[in-house]
Amino acid sequence: ELPVWSWLADLPWPVPSGTALALALFAVSGCAFLAYALAIVACWGRAPSRRALTAVLVPAAVLLTVSALALPTQSSDMIDYVLSGRVAAAHGASPYDVPPDAFPDDPLLPYASGTYTDDAEQKPPIWIAAAVGLAAIGGDDPAVVILVLRLTFLALTFLNLGLIAAVLQRWRPRHLLAGLVLYGWSPIIALHGQAKFDTLMATFALVAALLLVTKRSQGVIPVLWMSVLVKVLTLPLLATYVLGEASARRWRRLLAGTAISGLVTVIAYLPFGGSPTML
Repeated sequence: ELPVWSWLADLPWPVPSGTALALALFAVSGCAFLAYALAIVACWGRAPSRRALTAVLVPAAVLLTVSALALPTQSSDMIDYVLSGRVAAAHGASPYDVPPDAFPDDPLLPYASGTYTDDAEQKPPIWIAAAVGLAAIGGDDPAVVILVLRLTFLALTFLNLGLIAAVLQRWRPRHLLAGLVLYGWSPIIALHGQAKFDTLMATFALVAALLLVTKRSQGVIPVLWMSVLVKVLTLPLLATYVLGEASARRWRRLLAGTAISGLVTVIAYLPFGGSPTML
């Protein structure tokens, strides 16, 4: 019923089926990744002139915005995420203790896949906190909730592009263009960057990288740990950095970063019960 989506759905799309659908997916995916690879090669080591930056950033902005406004059937994971957040935001329970299926009258439940709604959450606490916040902003309208989530992650994706530019400008300026293409033109980012909490995980990791290249190293461990508290995929980055600090015998900075990370962990889990075993 949302006007933009009803308008899109009513357009005469040439929707394939059967073998034609399989061939279309294969052809479109192949062309997308081929164009992506060629763009990386073309930009590798090229000076980031104003014209070149425009040629990279404008298509990236178009691709990412189109993805954010795509039909809500593109992925059902978003509904599952928001439902976990609504356990706290709308129903006042802890997502770590109560599954979304405990609230059968929730207006978003009919749109969920049903695969993940019968178990309590086990995600890290900043992931949960972000889901609760987005659910609170989106309210009870499924369409509004999806748009709030997508537009929030679209803003984070643009922020990540800015962080990549800031890091590379200081660290490897000759690879600034290629770095922006690697993230902004990625077919994976284009399709899923506006719907996955991995985008927030990447934001914290990139902030940590910026702190590192600007020689504000005391903040790297806590910020990388916040990335891990979204999704644990960046844990190897943190482990590598900690080993580097230990091998350089920077014990004071290592202990300070670890203490702050412990405090961040306590604060992050506190709204959801705060039991030490939750970690």
